Amino acid sequence: MTTEERRLAAIVFTDICGFTELMGRDENKAMALLEQQRALLKPIINNFNGEWLKEIGDGVLISFQSAVKAVTCSLEIQRILSHNSDLTLRIGIHIGDIIKKDGDVFGDGVNIASRLEPLAEPGGICVSERVHEDIKNKPEISTAFQEEQLLKGVDKPIKVYSIFTQMGSEPSIEKPTQEPRKITSKMPFIIGGILMGLLITVFALRNSGSDTTSIEGNSLAVFNFENLSAEDEKDRTGQILQELVITDLSGSNNLKIYSSQRLFDIQKQ
Repeated sequence: MTTEERRLAAIVFTDICGFTELMGRDENKAMALLEQQRALLKPIINNFNGEWLKEIGDGVLISFQSAVKAVTCSLEIQRILSHNSDLTLRIGIHIGDIIKKDGDVFGDGVNIASRLEPLAEPGGICVSERVHEDIKNKPEISTAFQEEQLLKGVDKPIKVYSIFTQMGSEPSIEKPTQEPRKITSKMPFIIGGILMGLLITVFALRNSGSDTTSIEGNSLAVFNFENLSAEDEKDRTGQILQELVITDLSGSNNLKIYSSQRLFDIQKQ
């Protein structure tokens, strides 16, 4: 006789980072890593009254009675594994219906949790908006909106959030490079250097024989701000900075403001 159990649950889906590559390189080590995962995760899951539903390849499907339990358990897993360089997980969490039938597990909650997992950073956790709503008033847990995505097999876009604790940064083993932060901290000096260069350039142009008729007194040119980080999306930030500087300086009655392109045109005359 076929038995079917349907219930609402908080679903956690985990996946080992780099497992497929490891399997192709060293099958014995990969299988040993699965054993290590079982030994480490099962006691933690039991401590939070979670249910180990099944393994899917190197991934694990777990259910909890509440989103708070699911998230706090996942944070504890990532905290413990942060000291284990061999075992790094991504985790996705969603609340939804699950169906247990003939020893297998199905349902919307399973599908969405598995789609959220790849969106997490290595060592990180991604949750759906529904989970976010259940934990947003917990002072020890914080969420950060990541993006809205249309996940495969889901009819409408889902808001995705990252999870981290109030103790510090997101629970990620592979920390992002700090170079952009260093650049940001030096930004006042960079801007100061740019402005000094602009003043020297304008002074030189004003005192060159061929250009004095083209540039008015008390003139200033604002060049583009160069994106020195590795993030292409910050190119637009440089454009906005240039526009803000030009707008602000244009408010002065004593200055004639030139764009960098206008200055180059004058130089060619």
